[in-house]
Amino acid sequence: MAAQLFCTLAELKAKFGLLQINQLTAGNSSGNDTVGQAAVDQANAVVEGLIRVRYPNTLVEITINLKNAALHIAHHDLWKDKTNDRVRERYEDSMKYLEGIRDGKNTLGVYNTDTKDEGTVQTTQTDTTKVFTTDSLNAF
Repeated sequence: MAAQLFCTLAELKAKFGLLQINQLTAGNSSGNDTVGQAAVDQANAVVEGLIRVRYPNTLVEITINLKNAALHIAHHDLWKDKTNDRVRERYEDSMKYLEGIRDGKNTLGVYNTDTKDEGTVQTTQTDTTKVFTTDSLNAF
């Protein structure tokens, strides 16, 4: 399965500003897209690795929370050792959110509608037609 894109280099530049991303990637205003793309690729891999435990299929929709988490991870990666408290806090919050998804504490709120829902059972039984009652189970 091909890796899913949660953010792009263009979105990273739009969110944090072209000048800042260029300065972080090359130390000057011209930038280095190879360095920026590597940070985006790494962030996408981190997000995918953490959410695939709970959501193994390709997502139909990338939520804004997933996109922002990927962007904050990429941004933090570009700062390297020069990161400030705000960048570090956003990174840590994003990682906690993604780890919460992995651990089943957080959800995305979207589901892949292209896949068949496996493991569900439908019944026509109602309260008045139940076979097992408290009285019938007392012997067990």
